[in-house]
Amino acid sequence: MISSMREPELEIFDWKLRDNWPLFLGESEVEDCEIENNLVEKFYNSFSHIRVYHTCRPLDPHLYLKEGLRLADYSELLSQFIVNVKKHCDIDLQNEHIKSARKEIGTFHENRVFVVLDDQNIIDQAGHYAIYGSEYIVAVAVHIQSKFGIFGKNYLKKFGTPTVYEILLEIDDISERELKELVCSVNNSIFNEETSESIDFTFELYEAIEAEKIISLYHPLKIKDPLERDLVYVHENLSVNKSKENSTIFYR
Repeated sequence: MISSMREPELEIFDWKLRDNWPLFLGESEVEDCEIENNLVEKFYNSFSHIRVYHTCRPLDPHLYLKEGLRLADYSELLSQFIVNVKKHCDIDLQNEHIKSARKEIGTFHENRVFVVLDDQNIIDQAGHYAIYGSEYIVAVAVHIQSKFGIFGKNYLKKFGTPTVYEILLEIDDISERELKELVCSVNNSIFNEETSESIDFTFELYEAIEAEKIISLYHPLKIKDPLERDLVYVHENLSVNKSKENSTIFYR
Protein backbone atom coordinates (compact mmCIF):
# COMPACT_ATOMS: atom_id res chain seq x y z
CA MET A 1 0.00 0.00 0.00
CA ILE A 2 1.33 3.43 -0.92
CA SER A 3 1.61 5.81 2.01
CA SER A 4 0.63 9.46 1.66
CA MET A 5 3.14 12.16 2.65
CA ARG A 6 1.69 14.99 0.58
CA GLU A 7 2.28 18.70 0.97
CA PRO A 8 -0.67 21.13 0.91
CA GLU A 9 0.33 22.54 -2.52
CA LEU A 10 0.28 19.79 -5.12
CA GLU A 11 0.59 19.69 -8.87
CA ILE A 12 -1.37 18.06 -11.66
CA PHE A 13 0.48 15.53 -13.75
CA ASP A 14 -0.09 16.42 -17.39
CA TRP A 15 1.50 14.26 -20.08
CA LYS A 16 1.65 17.25 -22.43
CA LEU A 17 3.52 19.52 -20.02
CA ARG A 18 6.97 17.99 -20.26
CA ASP A 19 8.61 20.78 -18.24
CA ASN A 20 6.64 19.65 -15.20
CA TRP A 21 7.64 16.00 -15.41
CA PRO A 22 9.36 14.69 -12.26
CA LEU A 23 13.14 15.07 -12.35
CA PHE A 24 13.67 11.97 -10.23
CA LEU A 25 12.64 9.70 -13.14
CA GLY A 26 14.54 8.69 -16.27
CA GLU A 27 17.92 7.72 -14.85
CA SER A 28 17.69 4.21 -16.33
CA GLU A 29 15.32 2.24 -18.54
CA VAL A 30 12.84 -0.08 -16.86
CA GLU A 31 11.91 -3.44 -18.38
CA ASP A 32 8.68 -5.34 -17.65
CA CYS A 33 7.61 -2.48 -15.37
CA GLU A 34 10.11 -3.54 -12.71
CA ILE A 35 10.51 -0.06 -11.25
CA GLU A 36 11.60 0.69 -7.72
CA ASN A 37 8.70 1.12 -5.33
CA ASN A 38 10.20 4.27 -3.84
CA LEU A 39 9.97 5.99 -7.25
CA VAL A 40 6.29 5.09 -7.54
CA GLU A 41 5.67 6.37 -4.02
CA LYS A 42 7.58 9.56 -4.76
CA PHE A 43 5.46 10.13 -7.86
CA TYR A 44 2.30 9.46 -5.85
CA ASN A 45 3.31 11.99 -3.21
CA SER A 46 4.21 14.60 -5.84
CA PHE A 47 0.86 14.82 -7.62
CA SER A 48 -2.72 15.06 -6.43
CA HIS A 49 -4.37 14.74 -9.86
CA ILE A 50 -3.75 13.44 -13.36
CA ARG A 51 -5.12 15.18 -16.44
CA VAL A 52 -6.98 12.61 -18.55
CA TYR A 53 -9.52 12.51 -21.38
CA HIS A 54 -12.64 10.57 -22.30
CA THR A 55 -13.94 10.38 -25.87
CA CYS A 56 -17.49 9.49 -26.90
CA ARG A 57 -20.46 10.59 -29.04
CA PRO A 58 -23.26 11.75 -26.71
CA LEU A 59 -26.62 13.11 -27.81
CA ASP A 60 -26.27 15.94 -25.30
CA PRO A 61 -22.60 16.69 -24.57
CA HIS A 62 -23.52 18.95 -21.67
CA LEU A 63 -25.42 16.24 -19.82
CA TYR A 64 -22.18 14.71 -18.52
CA LEU A 65 -21.24 18.09 -17.08
CA LYS A 66 -24.28 17.75 -14.83
CA GLU A 67 -24.33 14.01 -14.19
CA GLY A 68 -20.71 12.96 -14.62
CA LEU A 69 -19.48 9.92 -16.54
CA ARG A 70 -21.25 6.78 -15.45
CA LEU A 71 -20.06 3.22 -15.71
CA ALA A 72 -21.15 1.36 -18.83
CA ASP A 73 -24.57 -0.21 -18.34
CA TYR A 74 -25.26 -2.31 -21.44
CA SER A 75 -28.98 -2.74 -20.76
CA GLU A 76 -29.39 1.03 -20.55
CA LEU A 77 -27.18 1.58 -23.59
CA LEU A 78 -29.25 -0.84 -25.64
CA SER A 79 -32.52 0.78 -24.58
CA GLN A 80 -31.22 4.19 -25.66
CA PHE A 81 -29.82 2.65 -28.83
CA ILE A 82 -33.20 1.25 -29.91
CA VAL A 83 -34.91 4.60 -29.30
CA ASN A 84 -32.23 6.58 -31.15
CA VAL A 85 -32.21 4.25 -34.14
CA LYS A 86 -35.97 4.65 -34.49
CA LYS A 87 -35.91 8.42 -33.99
CA HIS A 88 -32.91 9.30 -36.13
CA CYS A 89 -32.77 6.47 -38.67
CA ASP A 90 -36.44 5.37 -38.85
CA ILE A 91 -35.45 1.74 -38.33
CA ASP A 92 -37.36 -0.56 -35.99
CA LEU A 93 -34.96 -2.95 -34.32
CA GLN A 94 -36.64 -6.07 -33.02
CA ASN A 95 -36.05 -8.02 -29.83
CA GLU A 96 -34.63 -10.83 -31.98
CA HIS A 97 -31.87 -8.52 -33.24
CA ILE A 98 -30.87 -7.34 -29.77
CA LYS A 99 -30.97 -10.80 -28.17
CA SER A 100 -28.79 -12.23 -30.92
CA ALA A 101 -26.24 -9.42 -30.54
CA ARG A 102 -26.12 -9.70 -26.75
CA LYS A 103 -25.56 -13.44 -26.93
CA GLU A 104 -22.79 -13.09 -29.50
CA ILE A 105 -20.94 -10.13 -27.97
CA GLY A 106 -21.15 -10.76 -24.23
CA THR A 107 -20.27 -8.12 -21.63
CA PHE A 108 -16.57 -7.48 -22.14
CA HIS A 109 -16.34 -3.89 -20.80
CA GLU A 110 -19.49 -3.48 -18.72
CA ASN A 111 -19.44 -1.56 -15.42
CA ARG A 112 -16.30 0.34 -16.35
CA VAL A 113 -15.30 3.69 -17.79
CA PHE A 114 -12.04 4.34 -19.63
CA VAL A 115 -9.93 7.50 -19.77
CA VAL A 116 -6.62 8.19 -21.52
CA LEU A 117 -3.54 10.35 -20.93
CA ASP A 118 -3.33 11.77 -24.44
CA ASP A 119 -6.39 13.07 -26.26
CA GLN A 120 -4.57 13.54 -29.57
CA ASN A 121 -3.46 9.92 -29.54
CA ILE A 122 -7.02 8.64 -29.19
CA ILE A 123 -8.24 10.98 -31.95
CA ASP A 124 -5.48 9.76 -34.26
CA GLN A 125 -5.41 6.08 -33.29
CA ALA A 126 -8.84 5.24 -31.83
CA GLY A 127 -11.17 7.79 -33.36
CA HIS A 128 -14.02 5.29 -33.62
CA TYR A 129 -15.14 6.26 -30.10
CA ALA A 130 -15.82 9.81 -31.27
CA ILE A 131 -17.16 8.80 -34.69
CA TYR A 132 -19.53 6.00 -33.67
CA GLY A 133 -19.77 6.14 -29.88
CA SER A 134 -19.73 3.14 -27.55
CA GLU A 135 -17.53 0.29 -28.76
CA TYR A 136 -20.17 -2.12 -27.49
CA ILE A 137 -22.90 -0.45 -29.56
CA VAL A 138 -20.62 -0.53 -32.61
CA ALA A 139 -20.26 -4.29 -32.11
CA VAL A 140 -24.06 -4.60 -31.82
CA ALA A 141 -24.58 -2.61 -35.03
CA VAL A 142 -22.02 -4.68 -36.94
CA HIS A 143 -23.57 -7.95 -35.70
CA ILE A 144 -27.09 -6.90 -36.72
CA GLN A 145 -25.91 -5.93 -40.19
CA SER A 146 -23.92 -9.13 -40.60
CA LYS A 147 -26.63 -11.51 -39.42
CA PHE A 148 -29.85 -9.75 -40.44
CA GLY A 149 -28.75 -7.49 -43.29
CA ILE A 150 -30.08 -4.29 -41.74
CA PHE A 151 -28.63 -1.26 -39.98
CA GLY A 152 -24.82 -1.16 -39.62
CA LYS A 153 -22.28 1.05 -37.88
CA ASN A 154 -22.51 3.95 -40.34
CA TYR A 155 -26.02 4.72 -39.10
CA LEU A 156 -24.46 5.62 -35.74
CA LYS A 157 -23.06 8.77 -37.38
CA LYS A 158 -26.60 10.09 -37.76
CA PHE A 159 -26.95 11.06 -34.09
CA GLY A 160 -24.74 12.38 -31.34
CA THR A 161 -21.73 14.69 -31.41
CA PRO A 162 -18.04 13.67 -31.31
CA THR A 163 -16.82 14.95 -27.96
CA VAL A 164 -13.64 14.89 -25.90
CA TYR A 165 -13.90 15.57 -22.17
CA GLU A 166 -10.94 16.87 -20.19
CA ILE A 167 -10.91 15.47 -16.66
CA LEU A 168 -8.84 16.04 -13.53
CA LEU A 169 -8.66 12.57 -12.05
CA GLU A 170 -7.57 12.20 -8.47
CA ILE A 171 -4.47 10.05 -8.24
CA ASP A 172 -6.25 7.92 -5.63
CA ASP A 173 -8.87 7.07 -8.27
CA ILE A 174 -6.45 4.82 -10.15
CA SER A 175 -5.21 1.42 -9.06
CA GLU A 176 -1.69 0.86 -7.72
CA ARG A 177 -1.00 -1.37 -10.73
CA GLU A 178 -1.94 1.37 -13.20
CA LEU A 179 0.00 3.95 -11.22
CA LYS A 180 3.09 1.76 -11.43
CA GLU A 181 2.57 1.30 -15.18
CA LEU A 182 2.19 5.07 -15.60
CA VAL A 183 5.42 5.80 -13.72
CA CYS A 184 7.23 3.19 -15.83
CA SER A 185 5.96 4.76 -19.06
CA VAL A 186 6.97 8.26 -18.00
CA ASN A 187 10.36 7.00 -16.76
CA ASN A 188 11.17 5.25 -20.05
CA SER A 189 9.96 8.18 -22.15
CA ILE A 190 12.33 10.48 -20.28
CA PHE A 191 15.22 8.02 -20.49
CA ASN A 192 14.74 7.46 -24.23
CA GLU A 193 14.18 11.18 -24.85
CA GLU A 194 10.79 10.46 -26.39
CA THR A 195 9.26 13.48 -24.72
CA SER A 196 7.71 14.76 -27.95
CA GLU A 197 5.91 11.50 -28.69
CA SER A 198 2.24 10.84 -28.00
CA ILE A 199 1.30 7.99 -25.72
CA ASP A 200 -1.29 5.24 -25.83
CA PHE A 201 -2.08 4.87 -22.15
CA THR A 202 -5.51 4.00 -20.76
CA PHE A 203 -6.88 3.93 -17.22
CA GLU A 204 -9.66 1.42 -16.55
CA LEU A 205 -11.92 2.77 -13.80
CA TYR A 206 -14.54 0.91 -11.79
CA GLU A 207 -16.03 4.03 -10.21
CA ALA A 208 -18.08 6.70 -11.99
CA ILE A 209 -16.45 10.08 -12.60
CA GLU A 210 -18.16 12.93 -10.78
CA ALA A 211 -19.28 15.93 -12.83
CA GLU A 212 -17.01 18.29 -10.87
CA LYS A 213 -13.94 16.47 -12.21
CA ILE A 214 -14.85 17.30 -15.83
CA ILE A 215 -13.22 20.68 -16.46
CA SER A 216 -13.70 21.19 -20.20
CA LEU A 217 -14.91 19.62 -23.42
CA TYR A 218 -14.38 20.13 -27.12
CA HIS A 219 -15.62 18.68 -30.40
CA PRO A 220 -12.94 17.31 -32.75
CA LEU A 221 -13.85 18.18 -36.32
CA LYS A 222 -11.48 15.87 -38.21
CA ILE A 223 -10.97 12.33 -36.95
CA LYS A 224 -9.16 9.32 -38.41
CA ASP A 225 -11.48 6.31 -38.65
CA PRO A 226 -9.59 3.09 -37.79
CA LEU A 227 -12.63 1.06 -38.86
CA GLU A 228 -12.44 2.55 -42.36
CA ARG A 229 -8.70 2.33 -43.19
CA ASP A 230 -7.94 5.59 -41.35
CA LEU A 231 -10.05 7.69 -43.70
CA VAL A 232 -10.63 11.12 -42.19
CA TYR A 233 -14.14 11.66 -40.87
CA VAL A 234 -15.33 15.27 -40.82
CA HIS A 235 -18.22 16.16 -38.57
CA GLU A 236 -20.31 18.76 -40.39
CA ASN A 237 -23.15 19.43 -37.94
CA LEU A 238 -21.39 21.79 -35.56
CA SER A 239 -22.01 25.54 -35.58
CA VAL A 240 -18.36 26.31 -34.84
CA ASN A 241 -15.47 28.00 -36.58
CA LYS A 242 -14.36 25.45 -39.16
CA SER A 243 -10.98 27.16 -39.50
CA LYS A 244 -9.98 25.62 -36.18
CA GLU A 245 -9.20 21.94 -35.79
CA ASN A 246 -11.11 21.76 -32.52
CA SER A 247 -13.69 23.92 -30.81
CA THR A 248 -13.67 24.26 -27.04
CA ILE A 249 -17.18 25.06 -25.88
CA PHE A 250 -17.00 24.64 -22.13
CA TYR A 251 -14.54 25.33 -19.38
CA ARG A 252 -15.32 24.89 -15.70
